[in-house]
Amino acid sequence: MEEYLKVIKNYVNFKGRASRREFWMFVLVNLIISFILGQIDNALGLNFGGGLAKQGVLSSIYSLFIFLPNLAVTVRRLHDINKSGWFLAGFYGIALLFYVMILTYPESSLIIIFSLVLLAFAIYFIVLLATEGDKQSNDYGPDPYGSDELDIEDHLI
Repeated sequence: MEEYLKVIKNYVNFKGRASRREFWMFVLVNLIISFILGQIDNALGLNFGGGLAKQGVLSSIYSLFIFLPNLAVTVRRLHDINKSGWFLAGFYGIALLFYVMILTYPESSLIIIFSLVLLAFAIYFIVLLATEGDKQSNDYGPDPYGSDELDIEDHLI
């Protein structure tokens, strides 16, 4: 829960690095809260829409609240493995292109190709987010675990 609150406090901080623990604990707590809010929405009849577009009022409010912190911690997580936050924009760009493709050409065979590209990119992206971060300082700041080690040769007498 400490990591979740840390992310909420840094909700628009796109600079620096986020450790794997910080990112994945935020994701876990976020999933638990979303599940609980979804159950409350169902129990109180606060849902709107239908089918796959069914959404709850409390879940929607929470999704809006958590959007920027989620984006910021994902960018900081990418920074921990020395990748630019713009890499996330590439993922969203491919997803948006796929969505436009479905709306424009719903019966095109290219949808299969775009869906496979999107799936491959999503798997690669999850692997990146699970990758251990740099143990030293990188272009985006010091190691979030503080394990920047001094070079031993500099301290020999």
